[in-house]
This record gives sequence, structure tokens and C-alpha cells, in this order.
Amino acid sequence: GLCTVAALRLYCLPGTLVAVAKHPDQRRLARELGADEVVAPGEVMRAARRLSGTLALAGNSGRIERLAGGVDMVFDCVGSPESLEQSLAIVRPGGDVVLVGMPGVTRVDLAPLWQREVRLRGAYAYGTETRPEGDRSTFDLAFELVDLRDWIFEYYDRPLPATVSEYDEKAQRWAEIIGPADGFVIVTPEYNHGYPAVLKSALDAVYREWNRKPIAFVSYGGWSAGTRAMQQLRQVAIELQMAPIRASVSIQFAQRVFGPDGNPQNPDMFDKAATILLDDLSWWAHALRQARLATTT
Repeated sequence: GLCTVAALRLYCLPGTLVAVAKHPDQRRLARELGADEVVAPGEVMRAARRLSGTLALAGNSGRIERLAGGVDMVFDCVGSPESLEQSLAIVRPGGDVVLVGMPGVTRVDLAPLWQREVRLRGAYAYGTETRPEGDRSTFDLAFELVDLRDWIFEYYDRPLPATVSEYDEKAQRWAEIIGPADGFVIVTPEYNHGYPAVLKSALDAVYREWNRKPIAFVSYGGWSAGTRAMQQLRQVAIELQMAPIRASVSIQFAQRVFGPDGNPQNPDMFDKAATILLDDLSWWAHALRQARLATTT
């Protein structure tokens, strides 16, 4: 989605570009990459109505279902039934909806497509790229950044562990973030020879969504560079039926390594370790994904 924002701003004609982003870092990056306005997922209909100056049409239930007019073009970079339904609801008659991403099975009511004479197009977002170091898939790895400041869980107080209990509403929303992922990278500090409680709560909140997936670690701290916290997390990962990979990135005295803008002052220092980590994570993510699919079909 962020790449689409950058490409639209760089290569397309001037116009008002509204981006939809869930997390604070995504919203910040969308603005930096050229979005004129950034809204939360629940504000899309209102933003499109305001931008196009059109009327909202409600169904029998009284809930607003679509706009009478709408925006000229919608780029759907999610590809879920909900996002496609929303795209068709806010695009104007005769407008365009472009699906950007990877192929998958989606079931959605396409009646608005011909009722409003909307053009639905697909943009295949990955393939095989020829690079100096050899051919590689465009999206061997595609990341979603999750900031635990947006996911502060209470201390675990359910009578049964997540392995055998029903998830509450917040845990279920967390499961919807964790479940679709094929692998994870945890970035953690170290305090008093351990990792933060908020991270433990996030790991404990769900269970099956972690299972049989690889996990890698980036740690930072003082003299130990966070390695003691990392070793503890490896034990937790094994209990969650995950596969912790050997490669890692450890950052010693992080406050000296990063500048005031939050960027590393010498990125080359970590390039080799980070490349090995991501290559290993990619291998394990692909291998375990195939294994999970083979045992569930």
C-alpha cells in the first residue's frame, strides 16, 4: 500500500490522494510518501463523501451502504472481501477500482460493478526480478509493522491459557493480525536481563496463530546488546510451537548507534547480519507455509 502511495504521487497526474492506514507508523509514512490525507479504515466512507461532495445512500437497515457519486479511482491493496466491497461503495459510476497485490480467493457481491458500470482491474504486484545477484521473487518478504504501543494487553487473567480458551474481543483482533503472517521478527530491548512485560502479554494473548511459523529476533541494550532477553524469548517461542532461527541482529549501546532522527548512523554496520536474518527467515517461512498447507488439505 505504501509503495502504491509513493508511485501514484511520483508518476500520476496531480490530484487529491487519500490513503487508508491502520497503524500510526503507517499513517506517518503515508504522509511522508505523498498522501494528501490519511484516514483510519472506519473513516473511508466519510472521507470519500467529503472529497467528492456527493450523497450517501442507506439500505433497508438504515446503514450507509454506498455513495451516490464517489471518487474517480480506488486502489485496493488489501484484497479482502471487506476492502473490495468498500472500494465498490465509494467509487463513482464509471470509475475504476484497481486491485493491487497477490492473488487469492475472495467472495464479494459484484452487483455494484455492472449497476454502476465500474471498471475492475488487477495489477499483479509480484513476479521474478532479474538482479545482479540472481533471480528473486519481488516479494519474498512483505512486512506489516506492528507497534505494541497500539496493543497494550492487560496482564493475563483468563482462567485458562490461550491454548484451550476462547479469545476475548481484543485477543480476537490480535489473532486477526498474527494469524495471516507466515513469520515474525521481534525487535526487543533488554531490561534487568529480561524482555518487557508488554511483549510477554502479547505473546500469551493468542496461541494457535503462532504455531509452526519461524521467528527471528533483533535485540538492543547495553554491554550485552539484549542477547539475554533474546535467549529467553527463544524458549517462549519453542513453547508456542514456533521455529526460532539462529541468525539474529544484536545492537550494543543503541543510544549511540542511532541519530536524533531515529535512523542508524552507520547502516552498513548491520547490513550483513540483517541480510542473513531475512534470508533465513524467508527460507523457513516458505518451507513451513508449504508444510502447513500440506497438513491441512
